[in-house]
Amino acid sequence: MKIKITEARSQNSETRSRKVSAFRFPLSAFPRAERGLALVITLILLSVTLVMTIAFLALSKRERASVTTSTDTTVARLAADSALAAAQAQILANIFTTHAALYNYHLLVSTNYINGFGYVPNSVSPTNVNFDYYYNSPNIVVGADFNQSVANLLFLPRAPVLINSRNGETNGRFYLDLNRNGVFEDTSEAVNEVEVNAAGNGITNGVLSAVGDPQWVGILERPGALHAADNKFVSRYAFIALPVGESLDINAIHNQVLNLSLGTSDGFFRNQGVGSWEINLAAFLADLNTNQWNSPTLLNPANNPYFYRQWLPTPFANTGAAFEDARALLSWRYNYNYGNLASADFIFGVTPAVGLQANNIDEYGDGPLQISPPNINESLLGNADNTDRSWAGANNPNRFFALPSELFDPAKSSGGATGGFTNHLLNAGNTITPDGARPTYDRYTYYLMLDQLGTDTIPADDRLNLNYSNAVVQLDANGAFLSATIV
Repeated sequence: MKIKITEARSQNSETRSRKVSAFRFPLSAFPRAERGLALVITLILLSVTLVMTIAFLALSKRERASVTTSTDTTVARLAADSALAAAQAQILANIFTTHAALYNYHLLVSTNYINGFGYVPNSVSPTNVNFDYYYNSPNIVVGADFNQSVANLLFLPRAPVLINSRNGETNGRFYLDLNRNGVFEDTSEAVNEVEVNAAGNGITNGVLSAVGDPQWVGILERPGALHAADNKFVSRYAFIALPVGESLDINAIHNQVLNLSLGTSDGFFRNQGVGSWEINLAAFLADLNTNQWNSPTLLNPANNPYFYRQWLPTPFANTGAAFEDARALLSWRYNYNYGNLASADFIFGVTPAVGLQANNIDEYGDGPLQISPPNINESLLGNADNTDRSWAGANNPNRFFALPSELFDPAKSSGGATGGFTNHLLNAGNTITPDGARPTYDRYTYYLMLDQLGTDTIPADDRLNLNYSNAVVQLDANGAFLSATIV
């Protein structure tokens, strides 16, 4: 019985062995050509698979980079839109609050919400934000209190972007340093205006309503909730709004009509004030900061004060650092050649321009100086406007557009013999008095300038201009005054 079982198993094993061996084909059973072709096809398939894998990885990486770039671009665009909306809202708020801002608007920058009374420990409130000092204590906010102040951020929040700084800033660069002096100028309604005298001592001139550096404003994932681990900052913005129409247009003021050679002595001249080109840019600079453009103080050792000399009985070139810098700015506008300006004949046509030649109005601004009504007849004085030569009222070949940055470009603004406009602007922002202080009179020079000097001019409206006469003057054939009629 056991033998039969053994035989049965043996037979089954042999049967299975035969069945398995029936599916095995020795390599020698194939011809050599077919074996080589199979190897080539296998290698080709492996190569295609490898190429497809590499292509897939490359496309995936490129698409991830494309999505990241697209996301960052969208976030940046939305942040810029937020900055524009914030600036517009602030302008409208000023108008609706005071109503006077409709015709009396000034430089505007982004600011953070900081509680001026100081940080109060253990207070969880969106109004309890201050990183610089405690309530009733000048000590800087550190440790857990600093963290709590960060957690309280909600209104115009100062995003804590910490960096290594040579200036020892503990809260990172939270402002946009447009005046490039490396220190923070706060926006305040009450800053003492200090001018430095010849002895290097500060003289307080009063209270200055100051606009300082634009401050970075953070944007939270959920703007209606406090900053937290699950409500992070996604972006931040800073803006500066320059007034248009309430400022001088740097592209349309000043001239060099009495000396067409831009590289030598100053030839600015103001006569009847018939055009914006008779506005004195040098006088603006001299009044903007006397330490840099008018007064021979310790902060301006080059004794080069402002002196307008064209009104003298024997006129000669204007002198002073202000005139040199104004001429440098003008030279770039003219592309360093007065001949680049178009003539009145070219602008208006020869026939209409003939009316400018002897109309008793000095449109070319080249004199003679008007002292009394009989002297305004140009034809009788032998100095009628020559309308076929370059005119200071023509459009300039070069224009300033991005004023905040272009003024620091020496190629555009600094041809003055005393170091140039850019150096004077930088010196003002970095002034340090002998006692180690930084006078606000100098520190805020750059932003005071931006509040009064721009690159755009609004169209004239229908209001009367009190700076010009509205009278029709009648003269006889000899240029003598007959009558005047108010219109």
